[in-house]
Amino acid sequence: MLHTLQCAGLTLLATAVCGLPTMTQAATPVAATPTCTVAPAFAAAVAEPEVYDSHIRFSNTVKVQVNVDAQGRAHDARVLTGSRNRVLDDAARQAALSWKYQCQSQGGIAQPVVPVPEPACRLDRLSWADNEPRFSSALRSSGLRGSAEVWLRPVAGDPARTEVKIGRSSGDARIDDTLLTAARNWRLTCPSDAPVKHPWISFTQSFNFEPRSQPAATAASEPEPGDVVIANDALLEFGTVAGFVEALPKMKGVDLAPDQSSQPGITLYKTSVGAIMREIEMTEGRLKPMTMTHWLVMVPPHRTAPAVVRTFKREVIDAKTGKAHMQTDISILCESGPAECAELRQRRDTLLRSP
Repeated sequence: MLHTLQCAGLTLLATAVCGLPTMTQAATPVAATPTCTVAPAFAAAVAEPEVYDSHIRFSNTVKVQVNVDAQGRAHDARVLTGSRNRVLDDAARQAALSWKYQCQSQGGIAQPVVPVPEPACRLDRLSWADNEPRFSSALRSSGLRGSAEVWLRPVAGDPARTEVKIGRSSGDARIDDTLLTAARNWRLTCPSDAPVKHPWISFTQSFNFEPRSQPAATAASEPEPGDVVIANDALLEFGTVAGFVEALPKMKGVDLAPDQSSQPGITLYKTSVGAIMREIEMTEGRLKPMTMTHWLVMVPPHRTAPAVVRTFKREVIDAKTGKAHMQTDISILCESGPAECAELRQRRDTLLRSP
């Protein structure tokens, strides 16, 4: 099974898949055929969200329906086909409301496709991994559980520095302060031609300080949690296969796997021994399942190229029993043809159903 993270399992998955399993939103019934179009002055306009969620990948367009009055002004906008992110959908809806339209008669309906550009900057996951929050012993024994949202953006005029703030509080000032202390060491990677004005990049940090022990009767009545494998296309380090090809070999904590596939165009990387040792040191030498990541990169002439398959194995605490089990997330980024990407997704789904 794939949760063993053996190269053979990854190769089986790769002998074929896009990237991102679609999470389509059901289209709202259309009241009438569109009779209005976006005015030429707004033809190149885009939506500009205030904040991007670093955990979510999204479509780069949002289809919106608006009612247009006789003066070409929009109102009553609603999203027809979303981006899988409420904040981005709202930004697209607000953008469509601010545009002017041209209609065949006195008002009508328009259905503009609003571009939502990818953020220029991305969170450097390695800087986050190397600077995880260090909660005090008092907090670790507090029994608190929840999450907080940290916002980051490059400092204006000095993109090498990062501005941070709490976007959504945990409800406890001590936890918020700990997260901010860690986040000040996180970094954003931005292209050299990035715009001067940057949106915020949000990162949600979860915490669970509830005691793991359960009463004997409860433990006896609950089934033992087993290892699981799930499809999860969040948290990919780069948005393009080219980004993985260029940057993955240079990333700290990543090694070229010794056992490479004989198939041309496939390269396998894995978490380095040094990164594993650093994790052991951070846990003060306690024996526990190690976090492991494998990246399978496919480039031409491989038939499914360009594509990346990433497995991320970590310990997860069962919410009902408080017991630990291992979870392997399979993430796929596919830029190949529709048939090849569909085949790759199908092979992943077959592995997920395996006992």
